[in-house]
Amino acid sequence: MGPKVKAFFDPQTNTISYVVRDPNGHAAAIIDSVLDFDHASGTTQTSSADKIIAYVKEQALDIQWLLESHVHADHLSAAPYIQDQLGGRIGIGNNITLVQDTFGKVFNEGTEFQRDGSQFDQLFDHGDVFHIGQMRVDVLHTPGHTGLPHLCHRRRRFRWRYVVHARFWHRTLRFSGRVLANPI
Repeated sequence: MGPKVKAFFDPQTNTISYVVRDPNGHAAAIIDSVLDFDHASGTTQTSSADKIIAYVKEQALDIQWLLESHVHADHLSAAPYIQDQLGGRIGIGNNITLVQDTFGKVFNEGTEFQRDGSQFDQLFDHGDVFHIGQMRVDVLHTPGHTGLPHLCHRRRRFRWRYVVHARFWHRTLRFSGRVLANPI
């Protein structure tokens, strides 16, 4: 039996966030949560994240991971906000440090801006393995588009079936089981 997946579409950013649940229990992960940003006022809101939080509470899920597939240019992450509300560990690929170093220089952030990934609970490397409940998740290196991390799923027989955003990035996670959804 494969993971149970619920998608949440954010029309403002064209982003799909996912709640991925272990089919054998209530353990779950949230992938690519969105913090709403109003460009005109420069303010943030939590409407998109609150929908995910409501679903998680309604389903009595135990959030173990808040996963970022890559650094997003189209939206801000709601992972820290959701972590405050539901718990879980925030994880991203280890090349986040390259992004932090690049943008730290671009925005002249100086030494106060940490460029070591310490803002995250887990930096994933190729070959890492972790679990969402009893569901095994393998981290795979897949170079491409931005050189940044990305999540996907692979079937037990090692056939590629689906990439969360239908694009290959730098790093992927594969979930044992069925296809998460139809490609976008």
